[in-house]
Amino acid sequence: MLFVFLLSAAAFPLPRPGERVPIAVIEGNDGGRTDGTAWRSADLLGRVMVVYYVDPDERELNDPLYEALKREDFPLDKSQSVAIINMAATIMPNFLISTMLKKKQKQYPRTLYVRDRQSVLVKQWGLADNSSCVTVVDANGRLVFSQCGRLSDPEIKTCIESIWRAINNGASPPSN
Repeated sequence: MLFVFLLSAAAFPLPRPGERVPIAVIEGNDGGRTDGTAWRSADLLGRVMVVYYVDPDERELNDPLYEALKREDFPLDKSQSVAIINMAATIMPNFLISTMLKKKQKQYPRTLYVRDRQSVLVKQWGLADNSSCVTVVDANGRLVFSQCGRLSDPEIKTCIESIWRAINNGASPPSN
């Protein structure tokens, strides 16, 4: 069974920076948005998207990144965040996670919350299971940045710079 998992995750790895991310759909029994509708990676087009893919047990792993991103003044019309919760990576009950996500969706309407009950993005994008991943996709669906696990301070800086470059079509981020 482990061999099959490794093979399927390796079959759809994230592309190199500058290449389009693979098509992925999370719907039905696999999960979806908190309102019950499907989530599609095609939803990432049109804005720079910061995609958090998180095991609920690892939700605090990248708190320093989340705090740093909150301090940035990313333009609302050019960027958005998507928090996709890997519900298959935890023993927490799905109903409890769903309830928490619905509350978070109301509290943070600018972030789209998605439930992934079957580790779809582990299988289709090759993201790490049982971890916290951040992936940045530009407005054209091309990978800009991706890192799983705890991000170091230099990696957080690189992530923020990559978001600004994507927003500014390759131009340097604004100086602070």
